[in-house]
Amino acid sequence: MRGLWAVLISAAALAACATAEQKIAETAAVKSKSDPFLPYREYATGEMQGGDSLTLFQGSSQKRLAARVDKKTGATVAFLEYEIVYTDEAKRGYQSARNTNADLLKIAVVKSRKFDCSKKTDSCLVDEILQIDLPVQGLKQAGPQGYPIKLFARSGPHVQIDIPAVWIANLFAKVDADNAIAAAPQPQSAAGQQAATH
Repeated sequence: MRGLWAVLISAAALAACATAEQKIAETAAVKSKSDPFLPYREYATGEMQGGDSLTLFQGSSQKRLAARVDKKTGATVAFLEYEIVYTDEAKRGYQSARNTNADLLKIAVVKSRKFDCSKKTDSCLVDEILQIDLPVQGLKQAGPQGYPIKLFARSGPHVQIDIPAVWIANLFAKVDADNAIAAAPQPQSAAGQQAATH
């Protein structure tokens, strides 16, 4: 994900002009890529600014839903990429997340840094990028309300993050379609067909 702090001002202006429904629709398209040097195919929605319980004074955020599919087995893992930028005296330390069943969700800290510190206000800008693992079946069983999770901080405000239902539907529609293509019998080459007849 690109650094959020560099686009905070322009993003805030755009967000003010767009409704939540518009932002969801604009980021619902799923893109995929398959690097021959990696053992998985990767899928992701667009990046959406906001869409959580943070107030303007608590920080700014962006998120996207992603999945990786093992090329050999078809096994799928899903995760949320979440970036939050805020001003505070110290890092909040977002360390755990849970869904509405109170299931603990694994978090990996991709990046966590402080910068632009001010002695006058005794505070710094903090940029935290997290990868939150999500249960595939739980996502697929989510209703029209989507899949909400809560992110818990060691200090500072906790954050409720809503994963839109259309994101989930589009992501797994693309994954399932590609899995069906990968599982389909491959047509034999002309040489292979001649060998089979002899």
